[in-house]
Amino acid sequence: MEIIRNRNNCCKISSNIQDINQTYYVDGRNITDKISFYFALGESINGPGGYFGGCLDSLSDCLCGGFGVKPPFTIEINGFAECEIIENILEVLIEHNVTIKL
Repeated sequence: MEIIRNRNNCCKISSNIQDINQTYYVDGRNITDKISFYFALGESINGPGGYFGGCLDSLSDCLCGGFGVKPPFTIEINGFAECEIIENILEVLIEHNVTIKL
């Protein structure tokens, strides 16, 4: 996770006005824990190897801007049924005006 975060700090990621209210699709088939969710979320929003948080605090930081898209936007999680694993992550996203579709 540290390598991915550092890679994205070195690469300029900009958020354009076109990014507002976009839907990002998270492939949930390989999500087995919180870390794998953060990997999938980062790649969904910022492309392969992308970063968008690695814990609740860094996720909150990303949602304030500077790491890609800023809310409001939608995350659609496909192929994942174990929502209890990521419940507190989903709560933070919702608190920051992100719509979640399961």
